[in-house]
Amino acid sequence: MGKLRPQFRLRTLLALLTACAALVWVYAIGWPWWALHREQADFEESIKQLKAGTTQDAGSNLVRYKTCYTRMMATGSTPAGEAVVFSVYSWNNACYCICYVLESRPWGDISISGLPTRRIEVYRLPPAPPDYKSPNLTGGHPTTNYVWDFQAKMFGKGKDSSSEQAELIYSDG
Repeated sequence: MGKLRPQFRLRTLLALLTACAALVWVYAIGWPWWALHREQADFEESIKQLKAGTTQDAGSNLVRYKTCYTRMMATGSTPAGEAVVFSVYSWNNACYCICYVLESRPWGDISISGLPTRRIEVYRLPPAPPDYKSPNLTGGHPTTNYVWDFQAKMFGKGKDSSSEQAELIYSDG
């Protein structure tokens, strides 16, 4: 007598194939998306610790992030003449811009990032389009140009299309 081989019905085979496809989707797409979502939720929770009076140096230590692919910092001034330190954290699906508006203008060799803030504002921008062309800059990476255009708008210089989609998600001061 020959060996008995297990027999599967077509319905069972399709159920196994569907289960395997679902596991592959969870592993390849769902889990990375969920991990990114959790990291950004943690980042947004950490920025709520930022309070007026905090220095930019202390604020940078409070903000939690792991996998943002771009982190930039710039300085400038608002149209009212207030000194601003501008920190940017970028992920593939969003850019977060933290504006530290300083208490006073720095004089001489004083480190601008060590001055207390008058107010803090955090904006979330949608990701830059891959083919973004800056009205103010030539060359450079689209994400960098997109963020610098937003910064120029915040500082009252240049025209910008990214600020129309910016969402103020936190403010103190």
